[in-house]
Amino acid sequence: MEIRKLDSNLSYSKVLSGNYAKDDFAKLQKNETAVSFLSLAGDRKLGQWNLEWYPDTSKQHDYLFLQTFEQKEWKGNQILLVDRNIKSNWNGFYPKDFFLWLDSFISLVQKEEKIENIYTLSPSIEFLCQTFECYFATNEGYSELEFQFTEKTKSRFPDFYQRFANRLEKSKFKLKITIDKHQNDTLEIFNSPKSIIFHFPKNTDANFKQPKHIHFEFDIKINAYGVQYDIKGLQYELSVKLDKNIDQLYGKFTKYKERKLQGNFLYFIPTGIIDFFIPGNLDEYLGQSLHLLVYGSSGKGGSHLSAVYEKKGNLQVNQISSHTEIMFSKFSLFGADTNKVVRPENDFFLQWENTLLLDLNRH
Repeated sequence: MEIRKLDSNLSYSKVLSGNYAKDDFAKLQKNETAVSFLSLAGDRKLGQWNLEWYPDTSKQHDYLFLQTFEQKEWKGNQILLVDRNIKSNWNGFYPKDFFLWLDSFISLVQKEEKIENIYTLSPSIEFLCQTFECYFATNEGYSELEFQFTEKTKSRFPDFYQRFANRLEKSKFKLKITIDKHQNDTLEIFNSPKSIIFHFPKNTDANFKQPKHIHFEFDIKINAYGVQYDIKGLQYELSVKLDKNIDQLYGKFTKYKERKLQGNFLYFIPTGIIDFFIPGNLDEYLGQSLHLLVYGSSGKGGSHLSAVYEKKGNLQVNQISSHTEIMFSKFSLFGADTNKVVRPENDFFLQWENTLLLDLNRH
């Protein structure tokens, strides 16, 4: 569970979610180099978390989070260089546990013919089938799992439904996942206007238990506000090293093949919205945002992630760091996100994560 969900500071939470309204951003403290930052510590006693913003970092904590926001001018625009570091000390799961579960889950999907046989063995799939309408199809070459947004999705997780069902209707995407260059054994995730579909190959030679390299390739087409934005071949590489006492991950965006914007942009500002940014040149804004994501302002690399999970005696030490560069003035073709704080029991991703942990406990 992401520990920050336990905190209710709305201004800080909005900034961490990528909403950089001036009033909220001005509340951040600055370090000795005048860079804005947020820090949060957590200590667990008797099963309860005690949280503190801007803690004394010289002390030992069970959880320590630090995120800096460095402002920079690039091609006439204000951008943010965002660095995030998380260190935690507790016993939990390792990446190797997830890959072991993934391997067994794919084997299960490949051999079963009924969805009921799958979710009786997987709490996370049972949860998804209680939230969505589930469909399962199989033939000689592949198996498919489909999760369709319906009224029961809306009833159970209304905020999640409002945000993501709307995005599915506006977009068409396909994600291809290749393990260790097994090009013929690609996992695919794609959508229809109301569904997300997972496509699993049968008789794969890919090693999901001990992958060394995972390649992601993403295509997306968004139709909104009179324009069509098409990105093809957005690629991400993840290096994986799984050893007895230490697991290491390193991921980064590497390139994209093509992007294209067509149509005439027409955007109506929602009633009551006063601090809302609309780019003067939409094509230029979207192109620069994609360049920052993939190549960064220096051209030497954009968003990247590193994670180390290490066993030290009876303790597990986790260190996760990431870097990303984004436009300070935020705009999305999907529209403005709500700043509403969702209660844990109404948070789809938090509830799904809890059931995934049940899956991992079985392996």
